[in-house]
Amino acid sequence: MAKEEQIKSQIILEGEKEYRSACKGINTSLREIGSEMKLATAEFGDNAESIDALTRKQDILKKSLEEQAKKAKAAEDALKKMRDGGIEPTNPAYQKMQTALNNTKADMVKIQKEIDDTSEKLKKSKIDWESVGGCNAPMPDDSADMLCVRGHLGQSE
Repeated sequence: MAKEEQIKSQIILEGEKEYRSACKGINTSLREIGSEMKLATAEFGDNAESIDALTRKQDILKKSLEEQAKKAKAAEDALKKMRDGGIEPTNPAYQKMQTALNNTKADMVKIQKEIDDTSEKLKKSKIDWESVGGCNAPMPDDSADMLCVRGHLGQSE
């Protein structure tokens, strides 16, 4: 019985060690991505809703989601190793790993919602240039043409 407990303890330690090792690099990458987001926010400042700013934000969020997915995979692998080694779900180490997985998945949901929100803002901010092109002149010379351009721009919002 003591030998079985020793083997289970070894499995827990190995699983946690592999998870921590994987998370070390991932967390470093996530911190770098976070600083990249801060830089982008500072660079665009008052222009945070511009197409360039939203595109950059979306790219950074996608990187963050990829890293979180790696972290979730590492936790799932550690849990599988524990289950395969006979570790019960009631074991505190197993529960700790399950909590880490749940927290990572929750972060992924938040990031995905941000990506979706940013995508929606990008769609709304793009101008339907074909409908604007239906006006009489490329550059309006009189107020009637200007109203035509304004009318089309207002429709794309």
